[in-house]
Amino acid sequence: MSGGSGVRGGAALRPVDAGSVKRLAALHALCFDDAWDAPSIARLLAMPGAFGFTVEDGARGEAGDDPD
Repeated sequence: MSGGSGVRGGAALRPVDAGSVKRLAALHALCFDDAWDAPSIARLLAMPGAFGFTVEDGARGEAGDDPD
């Protein structure tokens, strides 16, 4: 693995960073009625020991990305 991502079967696993927070909030809103907003997710990820990953499909982009 290089650059903090792993690729397997055309998908890349990437650590969550500040640029991912808005996409994660949009994805959370699609999944839950009581969705967390971007600042809430950022606060959670800023806690000691907290981490997250996103999966990027090479053909479609990162989860939560708008295809347009």
